[in-house]
Amino acid sequence: MEDHIKRKKILITGINGFIGSNIAKLLKEKYVIVGLDTGSVDAFNLSDFYVQMILPNSDIEGLMKTFEPDYCIHCAGSASVGTSITNPGVDFNSGPTVVFQLLDSIRKSRINCRFIFLSSAAVYGNPAQLPIDEETPLKPISPYGYHKMISEQLIEEFAVVYGIEYVILRIFSCFGEGLKKQLLWDIAGKLKQSNKINLFGTGDETRDFINVIDLALAINVILTSDKKNEVFNIANGKQVKISEIANYMCKHYSTEDKDVVYNNEVRIGDPLYWQADISKISRLGFVSSIDLEEGIKRYCQWVKSL
Repeated sequence: MEDHIKRKKILITGINGFIGSNIAKLLKEKYVIVGLDTGSVDAFNLSDFYVQMILPNSDIEGLMKTFEPDYCIHCAGSASVGTSITNPGVDFNSGPTVVFQLLDSIRKSRINCRFIFLSSAAVYGNPAQLPIDEETPLKPISPYGYHKMISEQLIEEFAVVYGIEYVILRIFSCFGEGLKKQLLWDIAGKLKQSNKINLFGTGDETRDFINVIDLALAINVILTSDKKNEVFNIANGKQVKISEIANYMCKHYSTEDKDVVYNNEVRIGDPLYWQADISKISRLGFVSSIDLEEGIKRYCQWVKSL
């Protein structure tokens, strides 16, 4: 118990999720971890304390008062552009609604808790030029992007009016073992079923991929540096074509020849080209630890092990 008193406390929402669990795994030796998720079990045994709760929830204020976390890393919520388009109400309720309630619970509890928000590059939409720095105008093109932008504005409101400290992380294309959605999961599923892989777009669209382990490392760098009331891009800083990603997936998933076909259709909400300027997080000492192709190789090995 004495060790718990010495270490600062971090409340991680969505601790059983893809990103939340990886953050907790890295930080658990240095901090006391309070895990919150919808399930009744701490799936990865990463928490010093664990709470089952579906957000939004009026009991969150009591949780803040009980544990008095020094940081709240908000990982819970929807992370699907497609879902936000087909059901924007669900995305809004799990996005800005929850962010407001968390911030308001910190305010009402009168605790000194810094809010770490996992935003998204989706707030940038289709930027006029690359690379994208943190001062690039926000012009989202999907409900998901708009709701992340609204959440950022709520955070600024609570900082200006109530003095609540924050860090906003605009995460680009995060991937890694454990992710069962988005581009790599989609390609893996198609590779398993057929030798012909059908994908949206032209293949020339670009993304800036970051492994979830590197994302966790970036958060550790920010916590260690004690930065507050700032926005950071979290990415590799490298522009990679979707066709290159597909080729890596084919190379490391199967020994058979695969044919990748693009339908030349851009889905609503999908940006065309992304590349982050990561000079700001790099100045704090962040360095990517996992090469993109190596990360994809590990991902393919994980998928095949399921």
